[in-house]
Amino acid sequence: MLNEGVIREGRTVAGAFGRTLDDPGFARMVEEGAVPVLMQRLACMDLVRRGGVGLYQAATGDGGAPLDPVEQFMVEDWLADLERKRADAGATTWLP
Repeated sequence: MLNEGVIREGRTVAGAFGRTLDDPGFARMVEEGAVPVLMQRLACMDLVRRGGVGLYQAATGDGGAPLDPVEQFMVEDWLADLERKRADAGATTWLP
């Protein structure tokens, strides 16, 4: 899981993960079946964290998430993208 959310401001995905992707050990893991997955940055993640709710609660508005409808949609879309990538990688049963 390559988490775009941990990339410092001003860095690119290539700059942040290039050394990892170019590492021979990482390449071997991919050759043997590991699937790198890019988890994109969620622009409203700070609001979700401050609200003290989970991502699925934030996407549905349950639990008093402090998000407006646009931010809720952003979380819902982000989750759908992540779930699709997990399915494409064959990892849907690995995590709850």
